[in-house]
Amino acid sequence: MIVFDHVAVAVRRITDALDLFRDLLGGAPGESGVGRGFTFQQFTFPGGTVELLEPRGADSFLHRFLDGRGEGLHHITFKVRDLPQWAAQLRAAGYRSGRLAGKGPGRRARN
Repeated sequence: MIVFDHVAVAVRRITDALDLFRDLLGGAPGESGVGRGFTFQQFTFPGGTVELLEPRGADSFLHRFLDGRGEGLHHITFKVRDLPQWAAQLRAAGYRSGRLAGKGPGRRARN
């Protein structure tokens, strides 16, 4: 089973992206918070969720991402029941495989 969860967009400042994602596109503000090296704000739309990621701290991985690629798509998240199986299938099909992060049903594959 595979279920779409969200798409994440890297931005330099979340406040600068509010005009587009909240005001123009009509996203309803959802969960927000901080992680290791980033701040996030989610917006809910009828078809799914968009998560904005802003660097937090001078050594945030998002600074490197933004400097190299600019603002835009950072990742797409799908929820699956058997992450190791899906990772193996993706590798067998020629896609890059991420490492496993977390424990139990909430584990995530990351590059």
